[in-house]
Amino acid sequence: MAEISLNLKNCGITQKNIMEYKEQVENLHKDLHRRANDEKDFVRMVRASI
Repeated sequence: MAEISLNLKNCGITQKNIMEYKEQVENLHKDLHRRANDEKDFVRMVRASI
């Protein structure tokens, strides 16, 4: 996977703000991959309450 760089200097969002969602994003990612090969499970949208 390619490395991604993001400049947060002028957006008002801190690295700390982003890291608050780290665990939630990782869990959603794992769940999506787990469900991706299940032919009976139609994964239409992944939605997190933010």
